[in-house]
Amino acid sequence: MPRKRLSESDLKEFSLHVAAAGALLDKVIARQMHLDAATFCFWKKRSLTQGFLRLSINPQKFEIEELCEFSRTLMAEDVGKRLLKKLEEAGASTLREVIVLAPPARQSTEDEKLQVFARLAAPLLLRRLSGVCGIAYGSTMRALASEMALIAAPLCGLGSRIAAFVPVRGEAIASSSKDSASTLAKILNSAVSASPLKSPPSLDGIPAVIPGEANKEDALEWQQRFTNVPRYARIFGGFGTKTPLISQMTALLTSVGPATPVSEWTEECNALAHLTPMDFEFLAGEIAGVPIPLTLNLSPSQNAKLEEIDARWIGLKRRHLVEITAQSKKGIERWPGVVLIACGIHPTKARPIVHASLQKLCSVIVVDLALAEKIEQELEALPRRDEAAVK
Repeated sequence: MPRKRLSESDLKEFSLHVAAAGALLDKVIARQMHLDAATFCFWKKRSLTQGFLRLSINPQKFEIEELCEFSRTLMAEDVGKRLLKKLEEAGASTLREVIVLAPPARQSTEDEKLQVFARLAAPLLLRRLSGVCGIAYGSTMRALASEMALIAAPLCGLGSRIAAFVPVRGEAIASSSKDSASTLAKILNSAVSASPLKSPPSLDGIPAVIPGEANKEDALEWQQRFTNVPRYARIFGGFGTKTPLISQMTALLTSVGPATPVSEWTEECNALAHLTPMDFEFLAGEIAGVPIPLTLNLSPSQNAKLEEIDARWIGLKRRHLVEITAQSKKGIERWPGVVLIACGIHPTKARPIVHASLQKLCSVIVVDLALAEKIEQELEALPRRDEAAVK
């Protein structure tokens, strides 16, 4: 690359590549970009001076389409198309798109891998969102929300399309609220400053689960009581609310969880509800707290346990996933529906993604290449698993 007459497009391209490289040493990045050390330092100094490059990309210097285009350069489109076809052939009739991101394997820690994955996914998702958008909880969603907020803040055009981000699950009791849906919704609603809603929706003070001391009937009674709480009723209905926000959602952004919880937040909720790993043996995992069974042909005891689990989790229900997914099929291209977002930190996330797709509970899947490979393996194992179940 020349060291003189650096154009704005040159600096943008350079900055995007450096940001994607994450925490690598400068000399390693320079070698990958085929630059000598002096030229690399010269370009980096200019990028920093003119505001294109910070510790992460400065979104104020980029248009949404430029960020999307860069993300597309790190997409494994052939893998996404192949995976979509395989899932459709297996029965995932509501699935519209599979996005597989293949960031360079240059990050040394799992947190760094997650952040780069979120950085690439954020502009692609923001470009697709409009109207009322739901958001779930967890570390993956926190990474995504932070990257989306960085992009959304300076892009005035987004405010006219996105009405609000709405939390779909309450809060755990003791763990940090940094991963809660309400916290993430606040971050995003602050970034989308043109939001027409006078007060951002929140589930602050609403628990995620009903404690295990209450039996199923008591849990259902508590569920009904929450419909009289205005902030809950505003989202899920009740208290004179004619059109709850859940019925207006054009998209729901959520990560997935394996049957055996891997996050502190989910572990705490399950402990509070007195749920043990044995209670989840017949489940593939969960989506935003909604249990996803391995099969819909459950035994009476499994059905009873599924109803008990569902009764304890407050907020989003399976029927909401079905409705939001169905809405996305009504010919409105900009409505993503239920979007499952996950990367290969925990490969066991492949199973809930596969079964949620087959049970028609999602519209879009966004994963990294490592998890895409696990999903394909899970799909290949399905017939053998079904045969084993028959025997």
